Amino acid sequence: MRRIVFLSGAGVLKEGGEFSLIDVIKGIKEGYEILCICKAKGPLSDILTREGIETLFCDLKWSRKFKYFFIQYINFIYLYLKLRKFRPDLIYSNSGRVNPFAAKLARRLKVSLITHVRDLFDEVDRDKYCFCQSSKVIAISKCVANLIKKHNQSIRVIYNGVDPEKFSQALRSSQDSLRKRLKLNGYFLIGNIGTIAYRKGYFEFAEAAKDVSKAIPEARFLIVGETLPGRGYILEELKAKVKKDHLEDRFIFTGFVKDVQRAIASLDVLLFPPRYEAFGRVIIEAFACSVPVVSTYSGGPEEVIENGKDGFLCKIGDTKAMAQAVIDLYQNRNLCTRISENAHKKFLERFTIDRTVREIRSVIDETIS
Repeated sequence: MRRIVFLSGAGVLKEGGEFSLIDVIKGIKEGYEILCICKAKGPLSDILTREGIETLFCDLKWSRKFKYFFIQYINFIYLYLKLRKFRPDLIYSNSGRVNPFAAKLARRLKVSLITHVRDLFDEVDRDKYCFCQSSKVIAISKCVANLIKKHNQSIRVIYNGVDPEKFSQALRSSQDSLRKRLKLNGYFLIGNIGTIAYRKGYFEFAEAAKDVSKAIPEARFLIVGETLPGRGYILEELKAKVKKDHLEDRFIFTGFVKDVQRAIASLDVLLFPPRYEAFGRVIIEAFACSVPVVSTYSGGPEEVIENGKDGFLCKIGDTKAMAQAVIDLYQNRNLCTRISENAHKKFLERFTIDRTVREIRSVIDETIS
């Protein structure tokens, strides 16, 4: 049986890349022997263990700073010795950010390397992330592929997928929805879900909420997620803005929730206005639940949403247009129904996890062969 080593720079389950990694491993584990390397023990490794996947723990960060030199090489030697016994046929880097470590391991073990790139990178003039050393690159969107192609021409664009059994229309009428838990029945619920960061557009969301509130008295605004470690000040700034605009009685901050699918299904509109975005997994999760989406021309969302047909796209920072799109969906139920139905149809055609795993497995089989 062929052996694959998956490398993840995380141990938690807060980013789309880790959820996608679990889906991919579940989808191919019957045909391969798999070993997964995570940063630390946590929710990600717990799920992998339950799936019968052997897991090792190691910090996969690779820095050029001298102070990290010793510990990085200790980690490298540790993994090299472990993997030499495992004898992999392929190394699969689940993020461009751990690819320098992955590239060194692949070269030393003399095996092929697939790199799954899920982020937009600032530095594109020099190959900081060693993409040129990858046998094949999987890019999460065309905009990501365009940043990498100067370093590697063997690129396959494979969009994220989600499980239609987990994210579904049926959740909208569930007796266990987040809406019901928070006693928000009867309100028009607009939400944004994900890591709270400047680039995700939460401040634009709050600005658009001012105009929406004036037009829709029963509007309420749901923020689901938390900041990255050490970035709690962003959430405090956001709450301060909400308070300054006298909207604190209309905003609900839940923090991180495990059953994100129930949060998405509780919404009447997903307002997701990032400043830049590699893909936007939350968009297809909303599509799967038949929740209409308002987003921005910010990279990945442009490849998922056809403006006016299965969602709405606004210019980055145009909070007036965002608010008007939400108001139009509230006032025109026929429009809302048409957008939702088209979005769900597109999800079934293009963004199911079965399709994503099938395409990734094809790349893996080609690379190993």
